[in-house]
Amino acid sequence: MGKKLFGKASNYPKIFEANREVIKDPNLIYPGQKIRIPLG
Repeated sequence: MGKKLFGKASNYPKIFEANREVIKDPNLIYPGQKIRIPLG
């Protein structure tokens, strides 16, 4: 799903920045976590 939205994995910081209160470590994102996906 992420590749369809962002094109390449190097864009992951956008997701991390939009979810700092939920994601404490960008290497530890768990199934079932509710996160925001920024547009663009």
